[in-house]
Amino acid sequence: MTRYFALPCLFFLPGSQSQTFSSSARLWSDPFSDFLDAISFTLTGHELPERSFYPNLTQCFHEVDADLLSSQKAAWNGFGDFWTTHGTTAGDDFWDVCAASEQYPHYQERNASALSRLPAPYSDLVIYEPCNVASNIAYYQALLLVCDRKDSETGLSLQTETVRAVVQSMAGIGFASSLWHGSHTKLGHTADNRLIDVCSLVIHQGLLLGFGEASGVQSDPVLFHLQRANSSSEDLPPTGVEIAGRVTDMFRLTPVNEWRQTLEGLSVPGKNLTFGAIILSWLSLVLSSRSVQAAVRALSSAFKLAPEDLGFLLDSYLPAFTSAAEKAGITLPLRSREERRRVSREGGGTLSTLLFAFLWQENFFGPSADHKRMWKVLNRLGARMMRPLNMFFNRLAGFFAGKEAPEGRILLEYPGAPLCRRQSAHAKWHEESGLGLVDLLLLADDVFRVFEKEKGRAEGKKRGRGQVVEMYS
Repeated sequence: MTRYFALPCLFFLPGSQSQTFSSSARLWSDPFSDFLDAISFTLTGHELPERSFYPNLTQCFHEVDADLLSSQKAAWNGFGDFWTTHGTTAGDDFWDVCAASEQYPHYQERNASALSRLPAPYSDLVIYEPCNVASNIAYYQALLLVCDRKDSETGLSLQTETVRAVVQSMAGIGFASSLWHGSHTKLGHTADNRLIDVCSLVIHQGLLLGFGEASGVQSDPVLFHLQRANSSSEDLPPTGVEIAGRVTDMFRLTPVNEWRQTLEGLSVPGKNLTFGAIILSWLSLVLSSRSVQAAVRALSSAFKLAPEDLGFLLDSYLPAFTSAAEKAGITLPLRSREERRRVSREGGGTLSTLLFAFLWQENFFGPSADHKRMWKVLNRLGARMMRPLNMFFNRLAGFFAGKEAPEGRILLEYPGAPLCRRQSAHAKWHEESGLGLVDLLLLADDVFRVFEKEKGRAEGKKRGRGQVVEMYS
């Protein structure tokens, strides 16, 4: 069943910046649901309609992880606790602390508003970017596409642990990014960045597991963990699956003033490097090695890939990927023209969605992006182009075709979406990156399926040669 909701246009209720801080307490049974309703009411004057979205989301959670719903409830409760205690006990992280520092990114939207209808002592909780908070609900909507695909006839080929970790980390992104854009705290900024790092790493490693144990991929620090070539295979960091589970447990089992230290201690590569590795892996299936290198160089600026990361991908990761494929009996590029065409199309659609998403990172256009008139035109144009472009990207990738293509794959609805799309660039980033992560997962899933098929062919040939040798011996 396709699960999505639509909400009416946005209006802002009068914001309040008064702050009342009291002792942290767990005062209500479902802070997750109440926060979603409060966000919706603040932006639209209505709660989530008929709760149709929330039951489907909780069902999705229960299908993959029995503790995920309680983790999300605890996370949103931590949002409220962080407000009432004015940040961490160390006193260096309080509401809006990052606004005065050039160290942290700043966004077009700044409209301090009190969330409506939260219970005391959270009833005057202030968020600074209402659209950029509400648009994070798009990540929860994207999760429903993952669960719908998992439950469909097509299904998912990736390992169950990978799918679970993707759902865990995408739910984490929805919360963490809301905390950042709502509070402008150091904790929020750290959580926002680390969760998307974790999600991209889970997808990357899930794809590589298709090579199988014989390839030795899981013990390869360069290929699997994206560590530099001088790293030791005897001291490997936790996998993305393990990290996603730890973060999910962190929300549930530890107080909010300990989260920042935990998140800062995670050993996980940045999302741009990981996206680059996934794209390089995809290109290796359809292009020659020389063409792969040229394509990655051309794309590196669009994904803000640091020169040292580009060098790592071309000089260390690409040879490691080629070697693992050879050990698994997989020919690069793929021999089957039909499979090359399909994988090319899927990757092209996924890459297009991701590039369109990165366009709405507000630092993409450089210093001139501060020009209000230019951004007003760009935002309205982008809002108009989202539907036709997403329809084109969807047809190109082919993950959701014919009757299976849900409206939720074209636009991820959230409270206030019609106006937020026209006014906030970063709201479009949230929506498009949510779609991009789903497509990236489905691309990894099909590559995993191709690897399994190619390994079967290679093993069949080996058995055939063995029988011939035995017959003539």
